[in-house]
Order: sequence, then structure tokens, then C-alpha cells
Amino acid sequence: MALENFAGPEHYTEFDPEKFIRDLKAQAEMDAEEENKDNAGDADAESN
Repeated sequence: MALENFAGPEHYTEFDPEKFIRDLKAQAEMDAEEENKDNAGDADAESN
């Protein structure tokens, strides 16, 4: 059976490509910051 038979109209939303790109960039930025923090922590551990 098709999903349309079970899901209400709130399940189907209009796709906003601009919001998708903004969210993608924000997620990439957060991942890069997290990676930098991880690398900084590793550098401190190696120097001790």
C-alpha cells in the first residue's frame, strides 16, 4: 500500500531548496568546528 494512505497532510511538506542548502552549510560548518576542536585536543595530548 502507498504511504499516502497512512500519513496525514502534515507529513507532506513543500521542499525548499534554499533552506536545504542553508541547513547543509550550517551542518558542514558545525562539523568543521567540531573537527578543529578534536584536532586541537589531539595536538595538546601529543605535546605532553
